[in-house]
Amino acid sequence: MIECLGKKLKFIKSLEINFEIYEQLLDIISQNCKNLSKIQIFGFLNEEICETLGQKCGQKLEFIDIHGIGKPESVTLLKLTPNLKAIEIYDNFYAVIELSLLKLEQIIINDFCSEWFEKFANLYNEQIKKISFNEWSNDKNPVVSYLLTFENLESLSFTVRKNFYYNWNQIKSLAQNLKRLKLLKIFAFKVNFSFESLTVFNYLGDFILKFEEFEDQDMKFIEKLDLSKLDINFYSFLKEESLLKLSLMEN
Repeated sequence: MIECLGKKLKFIKSLEINFEIYEQLLDIISQNCKNLSKIQIFGFLNEEICETLGQKCGQKLEFIDIHGIGKPESVTLLKLTPNLKAIEIYDNFYAVIELSLLKLEQIIINDFCSEWFEKFANLYNEQIKKISFNEWSNDKNPVVSYLLTFENLESLSFTVRKNFYYNWNQIKSLAQNLKRLKLLKIFAFKVNFSFESLTVFNYLGDFILKFEEFEDQDMKFIEKLDLSKLDINFYSFLKEESLLKLSLMEN
């Protein structure tokens, strides 16, 4: 069935696999999916399979998202993907900092260690353009100082845990210092800031804030913003009066 699909869908660029990988399957993929540039694998891969995957498909891969592989396996695979531009990592952050991925521009981080991230910043601060943290907690505050070293960062997004309160001044420092930043996304249930602080983000191309709480007094600050540049997602219900004010905003 997979071989039949591979032959029919010759121009497929992205592939997600949710079952056991074996060498015959990699042969089918490499022989039929000549345009494959993105692969997501959910399952354990041993070092032999990682090497086979790298040899057969690695040259064209630009995005990798692989769960359940350790350090030796990660290093083996990444050595064979010289054109990798983006990676999503779980338990294999150390492989990224052990190697020098010359074309890497984007990283999605699910596991975090401040020591690893400091080394990552030292290695990749000039080339990384997009960083995403899928879970942000209190122990991640030191990361802000490292983020400021990514001089070419264009996109930053992170999700914070429920009931987590962030130091809004640190977020402002990111917006003020990362001059190439075009997109900033914050997904949070509660954040301790005033909407007045949002004015610092007006030079961004896109600012997305998802939150749960919204107070009437915040509207006067929202009315000052250029919402053609800022994208605000409201989780809570809005009063009719607030909706009316929003509808009357010129931008």
